[in-house]
Amino acid sequence: LPLLNGMAHLQTLDAQFGAARVLGGVAYIAATLSADGEIRHLNNVHRLAFGAREAAQEKICAAFASVAQGAQLDLVHSADIVQAMWDKWVFLASLAGMTCLMRSHVGDIMQTRAGERLMLALLHECAAVARAEGHAPAEKVMENYRAQLTLKGSTFAASMLRDTESGGATEADHILGALLALAQQHQQAAPMLETAYTHMQTYAARRAREQSTTHA
Repeated sequence: LPLLNGMAHLQTLDAQFGAARVLGGVAYIAATLSADGEIRHLNNVHRLAFGAREAAQEKICAAFASVAQGAQLDLVHSADIVQAMWDKWVFLASLAGMTCLMRSHVGDIMQTRAGERLMLALLHECAAVARAEGHAPAEKVMENYRAQLTLKGSTFAASMLRDTESGGATEADHILGALLALAQQHQQAAPMLETAYTHMQTYAARRAREQSTTHA
């Protein structure tokens, strides 16, 4: 039951273990690793969605739901976990792409002249990839995403921004790079996504260079 963001890991796990042995899962939690190594839960959201990617997995999903009921989290047995995974990927790529590119929270971005337009442009590009892959987010989902990503005064930012600001490794390849690769496969123009990913690739290159200099 992988809980990684994005979708690319499923291909790797399916090849190693067989698709019948790999469930779908999504973690909804805001947490960060502090400088002293402590994992900090940043709010009261702690939801885990899981589900079958094929019908034969429903029995084990029911068994997991039964034994996990005592856990202190909000457990959701999703009827369409693959769509839930795509929905989160679209949102996270948009949030991470823009908050990292602009190096600030949603609220700060919304104070700029073009911030809202650029945020929605990136969301549109990410959703277009999902649509091309047969997993377009529902309009109600998109409405919610547009509201969250353009909320004035919001202190919301992706964990990728926290990782970047602390000089750590990021999941940019898995979140932004993999989505951009799919856009290119479908011959979709994705200038915002490409810019956001290039920004994170540049950060990774600089980080590697500075680390190699330090260790020399």
